[in-house]
Amino acid sequence: QTSDGFNRAQHWDQWKLVTSFQHRQHDKKSCGIHCGIFANSYIANTKHPEINNKNINEHRMNFALHLLRHRAP
Repeated sequence: QTSDGFNRAQHWDQWKLVTSFQHRQHDKKSCGIHCGIFANSYIANTKHPEINNKNINEHRMNFALHLLRHRAP
């Protein structure tokens, strides 16, 4: 354990991947918004929204607004 109280040794054999994530990217250019929304949903412990070709631009705009609202001063 380090002086700041964190145990930095990684014991990957003790980790267990648990997921029921079923969403898929529908094109080859939208990985950024998919990753951003996934990260936000994971951190906020909320359900990942369905992203498809009809609503992806709305998700992009909402995510951009979210980032701007929570930017550092």
